[in-house]
Amino acid sequence: MKQRPSYLLFHTSKYTLLTTLLLLPLLISTSCSKVRESVFSSPPLLVDYVDVHQGTWDAEHSEEIFPIVQLPHSLLRIIPFKESLRSARIKGLPLYTPDIDGRPIFYLIPGSAHPSQDPSGRLSFDFQEITPYSYHLYLDELQINVDFSLTSMSGLYNLSSRDYNGSDTHQLSLYIDRRDSTTWEQVGDDAITAEVAYGGTTPTRIYLYLQLNTNIEQMTSSISPSDSTYECLTLQLQKPSKRIVAKYAISLISCEQAKRNLTTQIQSFEYSPLVKAARNEWQKTLRRVEVSGGTEVNMRKFYTALYRSHLWPVSISEDGQYYSPIDDSVHSDEGITQYSQDDLRYTYETNYPLLMLHAPDMMEEIIVSYLRAIRDSGGRLLETLDLGSVVYTEESPLLYLLTDALAKGLLDQDIKQAFEVLRTAIDAEPERRSGYNLWCLSQLANSIGYTPLAREYAKLSDTYHPSPGRLSAQQVASILEYPSDATPILLPEGQVNIDSLFSSSLHSLNVDPDLFAFLFTYNLMGRPHDAQKFVRHTIDYFFGVGSFGYPGPDDYGSLSASLVFAMMGLYPVAPGINGYSIVAPSFNEINIDMGGGRHLTIKAQGASQVNKYISDLTLGGRPHTVYWVKHSQIAGGGTISMFLSDADN
Repeated sequence: MKQRPSYLLFHTSKYTLLTTLLLLPLLISTSCSKVRESVFSSPPLLVDYVDVHQGTWDAEHSEEIFPIVQLPHSLLRIIPFKESLRSARIKGLPLYTPDIDGRPIFYLIPGSAHPSQDPSGRLSFDFQEITPYSYHLYLDELQINVDFSLTSMSGLYNLSSRDYNGSDTHQLSLYIDRRDSTTWEQVGDDAITAEVAYGGTTPTRIYLYLQLNTNIEQMTSSISPSDSTYECLTLQLQKPSKRIVAKYAISLISCEQAKRNLTTQIQSFEYSPLVKAARNEWQKTLRRVEVSGGTEVNMRKFYTALYRSHLWPVSISEDGQYYSPIDDSVHSDEGITQYSQDDLRYTYETNYPLLMLHAPDMMEEIIVSYLRAIRDSGGRLLETLDLGSVVYTEESPLLYLLTDALAKGLLDQDIKQAFEVLRTAIDAEPERRSGYNLWCLSQLANSIGYTPLAREYAKLSDTYHPSPGRLSAQQVASILEYPSDATPILLPEGQVNIDSLFSSSLHSLNVDPDLFAFLFTYNLMGRPHDAQKFVRHTIDYFFGVGSFGYPGPDDYGSLSASLVFAMMGLYPVAPGINGYSIVAPSFNEINIDMGGGRHLTIKAQGASQVNKYISDLTLGGRPHTVYWVKHSQIAGGGTISMFLSDADN
């Protein structure tokens, strides 16, 4: 046989490796899909299109975002506890992961893995499968199958071992974060409680109640040899028949409340009914936006993005109460769910406009959560709603969120205190008195009956020139009223004009919600063909499947929410304005359940990869001549219909 030159061998291996790396995410996703189909004999549901691995590697920023197992807007989440996304070993089985950095507050290690199995405390695994509602893997060195599922505040690990080595006892280790104060206690024969301080400026207490399906015969405590920031409780267990089941719940209020959460949410030690209920919970949420007539790739893109947009913020109400780190107190939620873990700097632009469209009741509760935060702080603005970190600010996008909710008829709460706090902060510094801020203040002032003040702010807003950046609602309102003003649209800093967005290297183009917002402004410039062309180009070429599927960081699901809007063909160009810019959707039909029996249907006859230009548009059966629809025109439901072709009309 003729031997290949060494340089050819090098290049062959290099390109083989490159091809493998490029195809690996697709192969992994395909494999996961097949596994899911084998587990559930029924036809795939919408939740089966979700790929938790998609877009979890942000190559541009060298960040890893691990897959997340969590029910919609729920406090309890777990993230695989690994050194890196591609590691072949895990450090343990997480019970609660508060942040996306992947570090859990509590985790388990089954069997005799600690410390003799692996000196570094890492476990070899195989056959990993992760869905939005479950976590499965096989610990091959320990010969233990692991199955996990969860509710909003409770979880269950089912550990089935192939070989007990004839022992009459079995071992389980519980690791507890000890960076701050930590306490724990055995309760009865089969349960443990623990309490951990979590966070920075104002630590929040995280409470755990864990119950086993067998008795604890002996318990010892030590510092973890692999990570001294964890305390290890080694439990010698009475040998169960064939498996160990650990079910648990967390609370922000007390260990007693954690026990009540577990009793309410998980009554038995059975895994199967729990995972089915969790799967149905995600299906119920995703069905609020049903699409059909698209490619499988686009279905996966869409429902993965919709899943991510529903991870934040999280409900922290427990039996009608919630803990507030702002004043370190437990409050009644007065029948209105309290939310936390949110950063308005990201979510006000797309996440919350999306909720206003298909989950308005939840959106009103989130607004109440922010108003309560101002009340609990004695009239101050928070940078974020978070656990364990209370940081105050003088600048908050809450102003834009409230103005947007007002424009869409979703602001029924008393906002007088919030208005005064926002007004004081803006009036205190000249650089905060931008035209957009003053315009928003005028809208809010008018809604609460401060008519003279509203007029004053409206007049002042016209004297301030907007700075480069995202289009404000004030600018959009002016463009819609006076189309001739569309020419000098301001652009992101550093861009000469909107047409230059795609002329630079793809690697230097920052893909975030602002990019989609600017692409949709082509409609306002009288160039709808360019809006349709470049929005579709961005969807098709910047977003893919597999772990390189996202072109930038997905802060609090904000990029995901922008992708959902873009694929539906509607976009909230500027929060605070009553409307959406329109382009061709990626599907033949979209049905949005707006609650209260209201449904918005978007029909796009002929939609395909090439048919992306709108040649005919109707709203409620009547011709619609502009690529813009007011929220008030669709708030009660209705139908937007269009005919698509491959020709620029």
